[in-house]
Amino acid sequence: MDENPLIPLKENLTNLVGLLEDVNTNIDEFEILDTSLEDWTEILSKSSKVIGSIVKIYNVSEKITFKRFLKGLNSKINNKNIIDYKSKQKLDNYLSKNQNIEFVYTTIRKSLTANSLNCTELLAIIVGEILQKQIEMTPENITIIDALHSMNNYDLDNFYIIYKLISEIDNRNLRLDKLYSRVDKSTVQISVNKLINLQLFIQDTITTHQGMRWEDDSTDPLNTIMDDSEKFLSLYNVSDKLFNLLEKSRS
Repeated sequence: MDENPLIPLKENLTNLVGLLEDVNTNIDEFEILDTSLEDWTEILSKSSKVIGSIVKIYNVSEKITFKRFLKGLNSKINNKNIIDYKSKQKLDNYLSKNQNIEFVYTTIRKSLTANSLNCTELLAIIVGEILQKQIEMTPENITIIDALHSMNNYDLDNFYIIYKLISEIDNRNLRLDKLYSRVDKSTVQISVNKLINLQLFIQDTITTHQGMRWEDDSTDPLNTIMDDSEKFLSLYNVSDKLFNLLEKSRS
């Protein structure tokens, strides 16, 4: 019988938790650009058996990305935030399921290939939370992870701004024309469309005029011909989760 290829990954994840507890990775004082490739490989090999073996192929930009990954992960798992014996037993049980191992490694991969260093760090924080709390692979969590992998810094900043504006309203939704009266439409419109597609905001289009539009054969099924005054952005639990993650990372 062939050996399960995920078993070494499970062992690496367990080693990663243990090693990061033992090694206080001083990210802020690590002069990454002045470090030789040999020293870099040695440092990472000591602090992480997951990535140490492949770091030789990293270029400067990839090393910077990995530094941000370590920073995010280290904020959750280090020698000041040690996981107790009972929690380690739960982690071992969690990593006994192949789908959970794949979930962790997919999140790591997306962190290291994100479009923004800020998103890299946020995804690394999620990896740390997964390993600490044995977070399940729910549709909500997958939505947030996929979104962070695709977002850039502008999208991230615009999400934060728009969320705060909508959250001030009791029913947690805001008409697009009202939104654009408070923020410059030209600077956020692309992000708005992207954030809707990533399912971080819900776009509602039910209006007093909608009934007439249903009988109109010329209606664009994507509602792109509707006016901003006929579209609403709404918050839901995924929006809340991502905003709370951003708040924690900025505190």
